[in-house]
Amino acid sequence: MRCEGCNKFVSYEQLEPEVNGLEYRNGYVEGDVRIVLACGECGTELKEAELPLSVEVVIPPEVVVEEEGGTFHENPDYHAEVEELEVDYTSRQGPGRRGRMYYGAEVKLQVTWLDSDNKVVASATVEWDDEVQASSMDEIN
Repeated sequence: MRCEGCNKFVSYEQLEPEVNGLEYRNGYVEGDVRIVLACGECGTELKEAELPLSVEVVIPPEVVVEEEGGTFHENPDYHAEVEELEVDYTSRQGPGRRGRMYYGAEVKLQVTWLDSDNKVVASATVEWDDEVQASSMDEIN
């Protein structure tokens, strides 16, 4: 791809992924992970992709409360934060001689549940990863 910033055909450099909009709903942490390919020469952003993050969180027994009628619900006070974020790049052999390039991210999340005094009742660590083929990423103008 030609970079408009340095006006050359350049190689890609994957920037640090961004995790956006983390929310906890019905036993799942959901959000988006934005991955960006930049010019290897000048750093201008060239391509991007939004990967939907959705990972199930096993609710610890300390958080589950029994109500009348035998139904259960979870404590709504929680906090989810990114503990680790890594770039993932793979190249796979495609049809013919050409390889296919995939870019992605690996995310480790720490989810904590708080009581009414904002003290940690329980915590859980969950991991998520996904990737996208470079040719499927959107070009940034």
